[in-house]
Amino acid sequence: MAFDANNFMSTSFRGSNSTERIRVPEGTWPAVVTDLSVRKVVIDGSDRWVMEVTWTTTSSEVSAVTKRDKSTVRQSCWLDFTPDGSALDMSEGMNVDLGILRESLGQNDSSRPWSPSELKGASANIVVVHKSSKGEIYANVKEVKAF
Repeated sequence: MAFDANNFMSTSFRGSNSTERIRVPEGTWPAVVTDLSVRKVVIDGSDRWVMEVTWTTTSSEVSAVTKRDKSTVRQSCWLDFTPDGSALDMSEGMNVDLGILRESLGQNDSSRPWSPSELKGASANIVVVHKSSKGEIYANVKEVKAF
């Protein structure tokens, strides 16, 4: 059955909703990149861009803890662009988090072209940590390790 937003708004439900998130536990877990997005953040009047990498764990242990078939964790990579803003800055010391991610996935080869879309479907071990922000605890990817 497909979700119907109009029907949802007029439907009554019984029971109460959970009020606590069940996070992916801290530790090292096998995972696959299942989604990518880019968002703009304005800092001190300047536009900055962040690539959000969504990892889905492939661990039955994680699924047992989260009680979900699909448990996701986010990794954020701040992006640096050339001064004119037209290209990803590939110079030394720039886009280091992206470089580390690509290296972990065997995609950091300067002899061939690369596109961020190549990340989707890639697998590795992710190191998950919990961080607190504004009273909420979030699970985030701290590190990516090749299998």
